[in-house]
Amino acid sequence: MSHVENRLSFLFRLINIIQVQTLTQENVSCLNTSLVILMLARRKGKLPFYLNALRGKELSEKYPGFLLNNFHNLLRFWQEHYLNKDKDSTCLENSSCIHFSYWKETVSLLLHPDQSAPCAIISYIDKAYMSVDKDFSED
Repeated sequence: MSHVENRLSFLFRLINIIQVQTLTQENVSCLNTSLVILMLARRKGKLPFYLNALRGKELSEKYPGFLLNNFHNLLRFWQEHYLNKDKDSTCLENSSCIHFSYWKETVSLLLHPDQSAPCAIISYIDKAYMSVDKDFSED
């Protein structure tokens, strides 16, 4: 298995094991680790490739839309949490050695509302399965 395949498999599992309703101080690292993987992909110009691969994995696992909708909701939660807590964002930056501005930019790209944007999660969710407009605090 190649390094990219390993990263994609790991990324899929990280996103798949958490939801906004189940996030805790102990498992938020799964969300942040998934973001680190995608930030590295972004630096290499491969973010669309990774998102398309997640979509493919989602379809092959017979759960179309679930993973990417879930990730979209997790990132909305991430924005609400980290953009309003200076201490947490500083800790994130210090522990990762990645400028917080790059974290914010990457999340903004992933959450971009334009379905034609190549780095927007919603570009990879088929309309039939899209639920990104749902409030992330709902069940």
